[in-house]
Amino acid sequence: MASNLHAVTIPSDRPHIIQWDLQEGDGRYEQLRFRYGTHRVNYCQALLERHTAQSTSPNLLLHRRIDREIQALRDLCASPNIPQSCIQLEGFETFITYLAAISSSDVPLFWQQLIDLRQLPKRLWILLPSSLVPAQWPRDRLHGFEPYPIPSSPVSSAATAPT
Repeated sequence: MASNLHAVTIPSDRPHIIQWDLQEGDGRYEQLRFRYGTHRVNYCQALLERHTAQSTSPNLLLHRRIDREIQALRDLCASPNIPQSCIQLEGFETFITYLAAISSSDVPLFWQQLIDLRQLPKRLWILLPSSLVPAQWPRDRLHGFEPYPIPSSPVSSAATAPT
């Protein structure tokens, strides 16, 4: 399912899902950022910053505020503090898993609202494990990422280098 992410132009004002089955910290998140010039945003960190700044309650209750999370994605894409034209959203599986655990009936509603989200001023690439990608997600906005191979050691890469 790998696709050339530079060719992702239609529709560029809507969110795209990048199927991602790697663990954070293996260096390939940075590869995506450097290869395509994206701005990395960690959903959990952004959520905590928003919650701390906006709420007087210690409880998140995200399943009751799905519209607010959709608006937060829209606001993220409209942020003047992000000069890049593409945002790489990581850690969003936490929100999806939370919704599924707390109120599974809200998950289809959330996916539909995310599918219908449009007119984003910047590209939004949501990195998700393939197991969490919904079946109804539009195929033209679903992509894989083929990272460059990371050699395990200089010796092994020298042994496989073409001569």
